[in-house]
Amino acid sequence: AAGRHSEDGVDDDVDDAELDADAAEEPSQGSQWADCPRDRVHTLIVQQIPSYSSRPYIRDRRELRQKLADGLERKLRGDFCWSLSFAPLFIERLCYEGFLPICTEIAGGTGLYVLLPKLHMRRCILEFANLHVGKSTRKRAGNFSLSVNTAFDRVVSGCIAQHGEDWLHPPMRSVLTTLFGRARARAVAPAAALGVAEGAGATPGGGPPHTAMASFELWDASGELVAGEIGCVNGQCYTSFSGFHSPAASGSGTVQLVLTARVLQRARFAFWDLGQEFEYKTQLGASVLGRAQFLERFRAARAQANDLAAVSEDSALLQPAELLRPHADQHASADAAGAGMTGRAREPAGRGGETARPSKHQRQAREGGGAGAATEFASHTLANGQSQPA
Repeated sequence: AAGRHSEDGVDDDVDDAELDADAAEEPSQGSQWADCPRDRVHTLIVQQIPSYSSRPYIRDRRELRQKLADGLERKLRGDFCWSLSFAPLFIERLCYEGFLPICTEIAGGTGLYVLLPKLHMRRCILEFANLHVGKSTRKRAGNFSLSVNTAFDRVVSGCIAQHGEDWLHPPMRSVLTTLFGRARARAVAPAAALGVAEGAGATPGGGPPHTAMASFELWDASGELVAGEIGCVNGQCYTSFSGFHSPAASGSGTVQLVLTARVLQRARFAFWDLGQEFEYKTQLGASVLGRAQFLERFRAARAQANDLAAVSEDSALLQPAELLRPHADQHASADAAGAGMTGRAREPAGRGGETARPSKHQRQAREGGGAGAATEFASHTLANGQSQPA
C-alpha cells in the first residue's frame, strides 16, 4: 500500500515495501562490504569509532520522519547525524528537511562509505539585497556567460578535479546524478524539474514535491566551462553543495557566484543557503542564522514556487550585462523588504568553501576517534574476517 501523505505532500508513513524498493536503488559499497549485513557494519563502526556512538543514527526515510517528529533539530548536539543508507529518496528527503548530505569513507581505501547528514548549528545565507558586486567583477563578467542545468556531470567532474573526491565519493556521485536525471525527466512539467511543486501530493517519480538537484555553469568566450556549482532547489531556497573554478580564468569563481545570485533573485528565490560560514562568504555579504531561525525561514521558502524554469530558458536574461543592470539591485531590495528579510550574501560551498575542504570533513567525520581509530577499524575488521557475514 502507498504511504500516506502529510500536508507538505511527502510520504508520512513509508511502508516496508517502499523501503525495500529504496534499498534496491542504493549504490553498492566496496566489494569487501557488499555482502556484509548492514546491522553488523553499524555495530563495528560504533564499537571502533567512538564519535559515531554519540551521533544520531538514521536508518532510512521512515526513521528520519520519526526522529524529526521527536524533535531531532532541538536535540541534535553538533552538526552531524549519520547513516549507512544511500537510497536516492532518502537523500532527497534529507535535502527537503534542510540537511546537507555529506559522504565520507571510513579509513580511506576500505570502500566503506558513511552518509553524514549535516544540519548546521550556524547557517550562512545570502539575502540578495546585500550581495556585494565589486567593480572588477562587473568588468570581468562581460567575458563570460551563465547557463543552468546544462552540464551537471561536468560540474561534478570539475569539483573533483579541483578539490579531490572530498565528500563526492562514488555512492554520492551516483545518487546526485540519479536525482538530477529524475528531475530532468519530469521536464514534461518543467516547473517540477527545477524545484517547483506541481500542486498537492508528491511529484511524479516520487520524492518531495519541491526538491530538485541543479547546476549553474560559467563559460568563457571560447565555450570552455571555467566555473560552476551544484546544489539543491527546494521551492524558493537554493542550497549550494560544491563548486569549482579554473585558475586560468581570472575571477571566474566570483563572477559565477554573483551571476548565480542574480539568476536566483530574478527567479523569485527568497534567499540563498550557503551552508557553513567562511570569511569569503561574509565578504560577499553573507550573514549567519542559528539552526532554529534558519529552519523557520527554509520551511517557509520551500513551500513557495520559483521561476527558475522560465528564467533559465531566457538566454537574453542570462547575459551578464542584463543580470548586473542596476535595476536588478533595486528589485532585490524591494523583494527582500517586502518579505521582511534581514541578512546578506555569500559564495557557494566548494570554492574553498564547506564541501571543498576535505580535511575539515574528514576530521569532523572521525571526531573523537581520529585517523588512528579509522585505520584500526579497517585492519581489525579485515584481519578478523568481519567484513563478511557470519
